[in-house]
Amino acid sequence: MITEAFIRKELKKVKDPEIPTISIVDLGIVTGIDIDGNNVHVTLTPTFAGCPALKIMENMVVDHLNSVEAVGNVSVETSFETTWSTDL
Repeated sequence: MITEAFIRKELKKVKDPEIPTISIVDLGIVTGIDIDGNNVHVTLTPTFAGCPALKIMENMVVDHLNSVEAVGNVSVETSFETTWSTDL
């Protein structure tokens, strides 16, 4: 069974393309994980609206989660509803 903790652990393997020593989870941009059966929807909140790596990070999440055998359909959205801060 897929859990949020499992997906978060997998996403720790996805590194920020601009700071490859830190994962997107540790950076705090993964602000939502919704699971429906084996389908996963991830919400990302970028560090700033003009981030040039937004599409790259979305694609990296999809590519990585698609490589995980237990995961079905993967979708990713970027949201600006939450303002990113270093507290995330």
